[in-house]
Amino acid sequence: MDSRLKLILNGEPEEELMLLVRLKNPAVAAPYCQVIVQFGDIITCRVKRKNLLELYNSNDVFSVKAPRIIPAALWQDAKNMPGEVINDLVSRRFDIPYNGEGIYFAAVDWGFDFVHANLRKADGSTRFKCIWDQKADYDGNRYGYGCIYSEESINRALNTNAPYQTLGYHPGKSDFLDAGMHGSHVMDIAVGTPAVGEGGVAPATTIIGVELGNNFVNGSDLALGDSVRLIEALHFINSVTADAPCVINMSLGSHGDSHTGRSLAELAIDNFLSQNNGYAIVQSVGNYYVANCHIKHKINQGEIYCIEWYIPKRGFMPHEVEIWYPGSDRFTVRLIAPDGEVAAVVHSFEDIQILYQHTAIGYIFNRSLEPNTGLNHLDIILDVAAIKGKWIIEVTGTEIIDGTFHAY
Repeated sequence: MDSRLKLILNGEPEEELMLLVRLKNPAVAAPYCQVIVQFGDIITCRVKRKNLLELYNSNDVFSVKAPRIIPAALWQDAKNMPGEVINDLVSRRFDIPYNGEGIYFAAVDWGFDFVHANLRKADGSTRFKCIWDQKADYDGNRYGYGCIYSEESINRALNTNAPYQTLGYHPGKSDFLDAGMHGSHVMDIAVGTPAVGEGGVAPATTIIGVELGNNFVNGSDLALGDSVRLIEALHFINSVTADAPCVINMSLGSHGDSHTGRSLAELAIDNFLSQNNGYAIVQSVGNYYVANCHIKHKINQGEIYCIEWYIPKRGFMPHEVEIWYPGSDRFTVRLIAPDGEVAAVVHSFEDIQILYQHTAIGYIFNRSLEPNTGLNHLDIILDVAAIKGKWIIEVTGTEIIDGTFHAY
């Protein structure tokens, strides 16, 4: 079972859980599911916790996943990143034979300043067809959360002296630090009207925004949303852009999972593009080039390999390391705290609670043959309050046929 699914197994039986499910047959419904979105064999759904195990064990289901958090990076982190920052202010204006007329540009992001001149037409009206703010008070839409602001309601707000208050949406309230505006920046680069500065490369497009900023998702107060909300965002964009081609930009940085393209969210995106003509999706890869967030190693039988894991002084989310390794192999892992205490020892395909100074501070899940990849998956999760400093993940090759593993 998926590690995140195990974390949400216990709780109020009647609570509805948001899940991604891969069906064995796209035409055969899974039990107990209220289907919200379906792309091929992938659905997003709502399932009561009391029915989760029956859904998981159903013969009609291939895989069930809990929402995977999409973290929102703190903007202050940029000043601490090593390496040279290049800012040569090269113009993005170049001779192109089109301006985006008749095309939609949709951004799955956070912080859309609908008042900004570069996101308005020459007459002052909005270029937005709509904005879905997933973190806003529920307005009765089919997805069960958030509020959808129409072009008409945005224009009414623009004709007042207090447009943000009138609409009930402010771009600066989308993240923990109230910085906001990331989505506005991305939109201006891509499609901004040249009212302030040079604008974007396709200034005649019609704009759609999906605000994923949603704090307190699965225990995190810095999440930008999650994988379920992301797939439902694609469905929403499709529902309002079926009359013209659309480019979708997703500025969502994350570096977990297997990196094989086999997560349910990635499969759903593939299915979405296969089912719908005229769509292109641009996915950012995050600012991870200098982040030292990946290790690849080929371990030998009986070898001990140590991974240094630095827990920062300032943490707002649970800390996590994933290790993906061949289904033929068996690993044993010891987790050692900064003071040298052994906080956990996990053997092949065991799940244990991490104890430090007799206090539970997290979990290690060691799963055999994750169904979408055929790989074994070891997931280490430490609470936000875990002791800061250098932890050691000591990996031992217990039974090795291949030995190659990736850690993220």
